[in-house]
Parts: sequence; structure tokens; C-alpha cells
Amino acid sequence: MSGTRWVEELRAAVAIPGEDPAVAACRRAGAAAATTPRVDLLESDDPRFDDLVNRRGPLYDSWLETWNALADTEKDALTHPAWLTAWLHATAQRDQAEGRDQRLALVRREARVLTAVPFEVRPLAATVNRYCALVHSHAGVLGGASLAIHSDMLIELVEALFRTDVPGAGRPLYVRFEQVDEGNLLLYRAPRRHVHLVQHRSVLDTRRTHPELIAGLSRNFQSSLRKARNKLARHGDVVVEHVADPGALAAAWARFVQVDVRSWKHRAGTDLGSDATMRRFLEIALGRLGREQVACVSMLRVGDMYVGGQLALRFGRTLHVVKTTYDEGFAAMAPGNVVLNDTLRCACEDPEIDEVSLVTSLEWHDKWRPRKDSSYEVNLFAPGWAGVPARLLAVPLRRRLGRALRGAPPP
Repeated sequence: MSGTRWVEELRAAVAIPGEDPAVAACRRAGAAAATTPRVDLLESDDPRFDDLVNRRGPLYDSWLETWNALADTEKDALTHPAWLTAWLHATAQRDQAEGRDQRLALVRREARVLTAVPFEVRPLAATVNRYCALVHSHAGVLGGASLAIHSDMLIELVEALFRTDVPGAGRPLYVRFEQVDEGNLLLYRAPRRHVHLVQHRSVLDTRRTHPELIAGLSRNFQSSLRKARNKLARHGDVVVEHVADPGALAAAWARFVQVDVRSWKHRAGTDLGSDATMRRFLEIALGRLGREQVACVSMLRVGDMYVGGQLALRFGRTLHVVKTTYDEGFAAMAPGNVVLNDTLRCACEDPEIDEVSLVTSLEWHDKWRPRKDSSYEVNLFAPGWAGVPARLLAVPLRRRLGRALRGAPPP
């Protein structure tokens, strides 16, 4: 609990000499109501949902003001309102076609918006629309994002969700957060058996010189980096262009998409040329965040040809690398590592950047010897007897039987 709120509640609880007991009770109730957050689960056809997604009106302004006031440790690039609303804007039509019931939880205290959190509503069939589950999912591209809200409000958010009736689905029996960072208070709110490690995030410390960073790598990898650049140089001058100017981002992004079409992802049908939803999302996000000068597109040019690219977002003292691509024809020359190496050089030279986050944790990251930050899936259950069946519904029967047959402890 924050010190300010504690003082407000203490003042409300202190009796005023000569005050009628009934009046005092009303005053205390009013003070408690004023500090209790209210949650509205907005559907995509709600005008407030439309206003938030299109970044207009007092609700969005209040949300952005609250987010900007957060400490750097309580926010990152992937929780910025502009990034999140771009995702909702681009995916709303697809989610509706696939039958996903996506809602935006608008969390307010009086007129102030504390945060807005996307949830997928999953009705529990056995309860005939009396109860449901809420899943805070990040669908891959949001995978580096934990909740962006003041730490002392997290438990209040969960309690408010359990008091909220979801139109057409009932009251939540359990809430699942699929990306919670280490140290988050939600980890202490949930029983240990309902907290599961889902991934590590690779983070590189840039509070040192670039030669010091490179010296900390294995000799084999240092040699590989030199050889990769030398092999590329046989095809022309090797230049990494870092584009952060809002007026030049669109052209840089167009080159990024062209390289991505020539990547290995094209065979899998996951490149930006094939995935229109992802391409639209990133175009909107770049347009919104570019104007705030926090987005950067880095392109690797060899001669007159672009063969690699990287999209990064900078917030606080962290640079988040959210997408990397390269021309498959140059895969043997490690263009992805060449771009990242130049990004790290720039970050080490910038006194305003302390670390570079690679957002996820892939096998090739390990060659850079990064720090690994943990993220967890957290399952929280309704208080009282309602939470008992929720614990059974939250884990599929097949998984429970498998554990029983193996003699493993329950989740």
C-alpha cells in the first residue's frame, strides 16, 4: 500500500469529535469507495473501447498520464498505451472472425484511469454462463510485456476483477496472467503450485565499453563475428543504418518488410508479406511511437542491397529489440548478429542506455552471454468456496490424471 493512500484511509477512519455515528459510518464508506478501483471490461463495440484504441478522449489521456508517471522499473516498451492500442486496432477484426472474446479491462479510481489490460474471456461451459475465466495473454508479439501498473495496485486490480460481472459470461472464477516478471507482487499473491516458469528474457548490460562487452564473449564467437563481417564485405561496403527520424521511419520499415519476405519465415508463411495482421500492427505502432521518437529501424546494407534488419523501441534506460530479420541467401554470414553487434556498440556509447533487452530467450542469444530474467504464468482464483472448483477447472483433466499416474505433485 502506498504511503499516500494509507494516510488518506487513516484520516477517513479517525472519528471527528461530536460526529453522529451514522454520519461517520457513511463518511468512512465513502472514503473506501473512493479508493477502491473500478473495472469495466469493454467489448470491441463499446464507444470507450473505440476511443482508447484510436487514442482519443479523456480516458486515453488519463491512461497515458498514469503510464508516464510510472517508475522505469514498472513499465517497458511493450506496455506503452500506443503499442498496446495498435495491437488491439490491428487484431480486433481477426479475433472476431476466430470467435475470440477479447475485452479491454479499464481500471479506474474515480475519474483517473490506472491502467487498461487486455483479457480474453473464456466461458466455463459447465457453469451455464454464470462463471468464466479471464486470460491476460500477449500472443507472441506482446510476450515481453508484464503488467504496467503501480506495484501497490496489483492486488487491488485482481480483487476488483473477481468482483466484476462480465456481460454474457458471468463472474470470473479464475484469472490467468501469462507473462509476469520476476519480483512482481502477483507472484506472492498466488499459491506456489499455481505459478509456472514460462520463459527467460535475454538482457545485455551496456554500462561498459563495446570492447569490454566483446571481450566477455568466447574467443570462438568473437572470431565468428569478425569472419561474418569480412564475408559480407566481399559483396560490397557493409553499413548499418539506424533510422529513428519520424520522417524516415516509413521508408526504413518498407525496406525491413522487403528483407523479411526473403527470410526463412517466408517458407513458413509467417513473414510480414504473408501475415497482414502483424504487418498492419507494426505499421500502426511505428507511426504512433515514431512520433514520440522511441522507435528505431536498423538496416544492414551490403553494397546497394539490404540483407538484414532490426526493430527496436527505447523506453527509460532500456532498448528493447522486438523484431529481427535477414535475407536467407546471406544466412551463412550471420547478418542478424552483425546488426545486433552494431546496435550494442551504439548502446554502449550512449550514456542514456543501461541495457539491451532481446525480449525473448532463444538459443542463439546464449552466444552473447546475456543475463536471463524470468517470466511466469500466474493463476489466481476467486476467494472463498467459489475458488475450489476453479482450481480443478483451471487444469485440464488429462494433465491432472497424468500427474497422478506419474506420482507427481498437483499443480
